[in-house]
Amino acid sequence: MEKPKRRITQRGIGESGLRPKHATVPPPSGTHNKQGDPGVDAPISAGRPEKMSTRPPRSLRRPIRVDDVGDAAVAIAQKVVRHAVPKVIKRADELPGAPITHRDAFLLSLIDGRLTVQALVDVSGMPEAQMMTILERLARLGIVTLS
Repeated sequence: MEKPKRRITQRGIGESGLRPKHATVPPPSGTHNKQGDPGVDAPISAGRPEKMSTRPPRSLRRPIRVDDVGDAAVAIAQKVVRHAVPKVIKRADELPGAPITHRDAFLLSLIDGRLTVQALVDVSGMPEAQMMTILERLARLGIVTLS
């Protein structure tokens, strides 16, 4: 099947055969001349008012200071907690009324006053972060103490 032949037309003459009298170029959409400043282009807002921020400019804000305790201080704090020995301070008859979960009770069953936190992590098989969360909760409830 053959392609239809293109109709050759003169430049500027369309199907109607009319030529524009002069070229009309629309003005650029994002600029206009300010009154009193000929030849200076300024951006036009998109028809809605500019959003005014209530925040002070960055140069006027005070810088935020964050205390850097450093890696050494964090390591020392973790070693202290890992070598601490948790002890149950409530009596056995006070525990049934305490708001504890089955995981809390499992960890309480392992605390004998001799095992360190690191040893409890090894014996329990729990992730250290989860076990530390449970120990902190039990300490807040006044059931255990870290010494």
